[in-house]
Amino acid sequence: DIWSYLAGSMAEAAEDFDTWLSTCLKALELDDEVYCGYVTGILDEEEGVEALVEILGEATTLPVGDTCSEIVERWQRKTEADNARREAERKAETLAKTSASLIPAMLTSTASASNSS
Repeated sequence: DIWSYLAGSMAEAAEDFDTWLSTCLKALELDDEVYCGYVTGILDEEEGVEALVEILGEATTLPVGDTCSEIVERWQRKTEADNARREAERKAETLAKTSASLIPAMLTSTASASNSS
């Protein structure tokens, strides 16, 4: 169904961010296994571009400003996708529960109408 499809594609987007971040850190000549955790921790705390520039700038001689801005932008898109996925899952669950409760009532109503004819 559409909700499962949306949830799946949004989960892929989250995985894509992690892969992209790893590649980005390697391009900055940083150990992605070490710095991915630092970066996502900063992003989780919503500390922003300045905090990333400070940490990554101290770890490499390469310019990091534009890269840090891109990391924050992609993180925001990932976060929006995660939130949309959770909302889609919640709606699908609500729909399934509603459908499950309505079907027996509809069957009972239909059976009652058939018996009274």
